[in-house]
Amino acid sequence: MGDFANNSDNIVEELLKVVPVSYFLTDDFKKKCAENGYSGRWSMCNTMVTFKGTNILIPPKERINLVLEKVCHELSENSNRALYNFISLVIKNYCDYENTKVDLSDLRILLRSIGVVKIPELEQYDSNTPFTHDIVVEIIKWDEMKDIVAKLEIDCAKATDTDAYRNIGNTCRHLLIQLAKLVYDAELHGKLTEEGKEIGKTDAYEMLVHYLSFKLQGKCYEEYRAYTKATLKLANMLAHKEPATKKEMLLTASATINLVYTIGIIEDKICNSYI
Repeated sequence: MGDFANNSDNIVEELLKVVPVSYFLTDDFKKKCAENGYSGRWSMCNTMVTFKGTNILIPPKERINLVLEKVCHELSENSNRALYNFISLVIKNYCDYENTKVDLSDLRILLRSIGVVKIPELEQYDSNTPFTHDIVVEIIKWDEMKDIVAKLEIDCAKATDTDAYRNIGNTCRHLLIQLAKLVYDAELHGKLTEEGKEIGKTDAYEMLVHYLSFKLQGKCYEEYRAYTKATLKLANMLAHKEPATKKEMLLTASATINLVYTIGIIEDKICNSYI
């Protein structure tokens, strides 16, 4: 939380430059908060601000600023990923509501301070950056993986058609890239593929295969290494499947999540429970 505490005022200030106060007063914002589970937290923080001293008389802009700061502080106490998810949701919903794009260049700098290196969910809304599915959010801490897994489960529950099922495949691929970046060490696990090529920065397959070949050596672990390879292939297959089915989506997501838990056990991040 320390990183956010040092930048909280700036992050909220930059967010309000991108998303005007007026949007936080709309029915659309209230509806999206309700749909994504933020209504209770927003209402509680609003009540706390209202009944603190004479704040009931302050102008709407100042009130929104105070409520937003409080909400962001509370989310950051859960994890930086939880904070990013909320900020991302607000920006996406505002841009969809107004059918517009916004300049995220300054906000990007501040998000970097809380561990968010790139922002794939927002690329299509950024007026300065072309959208690409190949950019990923680089999560740098293990305790944030649980938020990524939770979001994957939510996305699966919301998926209702073949395009959404395929998109879950892309989400699984991105998650596995993030997982690989957490554990792979080129110097320790090897820099080259079997063909002698340097392993790419987003080549989750080679990174995790090399990682497991180092961590789980010997014939007794052969099945675990094979399981990892199969899971990595599943995510890629689903992303390009036409048509993709709900069953294929659920099987792939389940395998991906289980692989996260498997790596967590190897890294001593998971003992008797999930992340």
